Amino acid sequence: MQRIYDPIEEKKALAVRLIENGYFNDALRIVDDILNVTHSDPEAVYLKSILLNSSGNKGEALIWAKKSVELNPDNTKSLMLKARLLHQFSFYRECMETLDEVFKINSKNTEALDLMADIFLRMGKPDEAYRMAMKSISILPSSWNAHFILSRYFQYQNMEKQSIKELDIAIRFNPESNLLRMEKIRRLMKAKKREEAEKEINRKGFMEIKGTFTEILVEIEFLIENSFYEKAEELCKNAILEWPHEDLLYLSMGEISYNSARRKESISYFRKALSLNQNEWYLSRLTTTLYELKEYKEIAKLYDDRTRIPIECIEPAVDSFIKSSNPEDLIGVIKYNIDHFQNKDILFVMEGVVNNNLGYFVLEIGLLVKNTDSFAYYMDYLRDKIIKHNEPDISVKHNIEGSKFPFSFLERLIKCEFEEVEIEMYLFSPKKEEEVKWGSILFYFARLNQYGKITTNSELQVLELKYGSEYVSDAIVFLKIICGIRE
Repeated sequence: MQRIYDPIEEKKALAVRLIENGYFNDALRIVDDILNVTHSDPEAVYLKSILLNSSGNKGEALIWAKKSVELNPDNTKSLMLKARLLHQFSFYRECMETLDEVFKINSKNTEALDLMADIFLRMGKPDEAYRMAMKSISILPSSWNAHFILSRYFQYQNMEKQSIKELDIAIRFNPESNLLRMEKIRRLMKAKKREEAEKEINRKGFMEIKGTFTEILVEIEFLIENSFYEKAEELCKNAILEWPHEDLLYLSMGEISYNSARRKESISYFRKALSLNQNEWYLSRLTTTLYELKEYKEIAKLYDDRTRIPIECIEPAVDSFIKSSNPEDLIGVIKYNIDHFQNKDILFVMEGVVNNNLGYFVLEIGLLVKNTDSFAYYMDYLRDKIIKHNEPDISVKHNIEGSKFPFSFLERLIKCEFEEVEIEMYLFSPKKEEEVKWGSILFYFARLNQYGKITTNSELQVLELKYGSEYVSDAIVFLKIICGIRE
């Protein structure tokens, strides 16, 4: 039977062959031609995402990956592409949700297990990471990625011998990976084992780095590890002249400047490295250095465009927004990063806003965490340290009393003293927009529970027009939860 010619299918097959052979620009032109004819071809959309990712346009790649999943939600390849891109952007909660969809299709997908393990490790949950990596290895013993994760797990646990052993296994299963070899070389240099590091460089299969950028980078890192900063700086500056777009060289120069007590200078190098490669480690390094130098406004600028905060930088970033008198943007940043905020981070935020006389933001934070795992912890803090005014928390009580927001009103609401709240609210003269907003909602809430809904509908309409119906609705529900009042 003669095969029917399908121009769309032929073009897709050609695009796949071009991708396999590295002709990405040609493949992209063909895929765009397909999409001009049929906008919703699942495979073409998937290929478009792959090609955008390969060209470094990861933001657009993620948009197309999500579209690919929408068109074909049961396609594991599309789901994994979306998950990998979400992981690169540190959207860990959404990435985990996508991986859960993969597991519904195939619970033994080792790539998904490895990615989930990596996320758990980054989120400070090493035991969960270990469990996922071991499950991956039980399915595919030759999974080099799972062994690499185990190596990182053992390093996290300060079990260096087991860590190196797992790293060696990973290298055995993936001998072509310079990434793994470089990791081992770094570990050996850090342990001041120069001879072993040189043996690793000269090992068969890794000879191609001799006389190259990678070998010079290894030498620079060795000099830094052994505090030969002048020699490292000379070598690094010469290397930058030859390879001006290598981000790792600017990171090394940043470390050299930092360790040579030139910390302000190091910031410019860390910024340059970050501009060349939007790497989470570079962002973290820049953040912590700025924080040491008390450059709070500069840190706030780093994240005011909703850049994701690395997990280890949450406290310095949050503190910088508070200290730079930028609490409004703080709420936006927390909202954008809430999926990887932990209990201790929520505690840090609450104490920060209270200690800086921004107590009314505690209620804004409550709205953000209302539907998260941290809400129970938030409620305990609110009741025990703010409302009850226990004697051990006298410093917190002092800061609350100095706050612009009347926590005494909230305390009376919890005690269902709605008439007293209404009377005191008449005497309350808020100065800031946030105080006005919460003062109005608290006042309405007191009247709502004192007189019922019918007589306060007009007040509710005014609130909704002023602050938005969704916000007001969420705030009322939130206050009902705090006060233990049910419809």
